[in-house]
Amino acid sequence: MAAKRILIFDLDDTLIDTMTELANLFCDMLQSAQGVADEISRRFMSSWPARGRGPLPAVLEAIGRPDPALVDDITERYWQLAETFEPVALPETLEVLEQLRHSGHTLIVSSGGTTASRRTQDAFDAPRPSVQAVPGHG
Repeated sequence: MAAKRILIFDLDDTLIDTMTELANLFCDMLQSAQGVADEISRRFMSSWPARGRGPLPAVLEAIGRPDPALVDDITERYWQLAETFEPVALPETLEVLEQLRHSGHTLIVSSGGTTASRRTQDAFDAPRPSVQAVPGHG
């Protein structure tokens, strides 16, 4: 009989496509709140860090509005929206996790991401590791 394993999966951009969804949220918010054309905001998305202001100051400078107070306001609104978005599992993710679980493996889903990511983690019905962060990671 094969030994069963404990398998730990990172949630964001491993099991769910977080960055694409957050990039779409960012661009949609800038377009509706500030009238920034989608092609302008998307031009800066490749420099987006995991957390923080990312390309926002550069986007606002590109449209002639480099106001630090506006950056802070938009950043705050963005992260409020990010906490409510509902990420979608990558194709075949649920099927593969279910196959692994049925074969007797213990599955753990780990995320230091947004509240929305943690809600999604609950939907995978996998226990969370007891350690929230590993020093030097994330």
